[in-house]
Amino acid sequence: SKMQRWRIGGIICLISVLQQASPGPACRISEYPCRNGRCIRLDHYCNGNDDCGDKSDEPTYCTVCNRTYYGDVGKTYDLHVIKPVETRLPFLCHLTFTANGQSHGDIVQLIFDEFKVGRYESQALDGCPDGYMQ
Repeated sequence: SKMQRWRIGGIICLISVLQQASPGPACRISEYPCRNGRCIRLDHYCNGNDDCGDKSDEPTYCTVCNRTYYGDVGKTYDLHVIKPVETRLPFLCHLTFTANGQSHGDIVQLIFDEFKVGRYESQALDGCPDGYMQ
């Protein structure tokens, strides 16, 4: 950084002019931009690992929910929605998946390794068993 001095009424003012680093290449829409300039896959955001190397992809209380995921043709992505604690119910998680088009169109294939909605509430007259929605 460059330092410049000015004397104003007997007070010395130091002004630091920071030279900004030229920004690196922008991340693709299917990537998450880390604070350090790296780009990581969107599904690596909030996965419990410091994939950026500066922890910017793992902020406190982060979630994979309520985000839009853009995919690249031929790539497979892995998302884990963590079961909320009982005090955080009801739980709502919006996930939007968007294909990037091109010659393959806008087709998104979703495969669930495990999927469960609802929970059983015995005190409710019309309680739903696990795996069903009300």
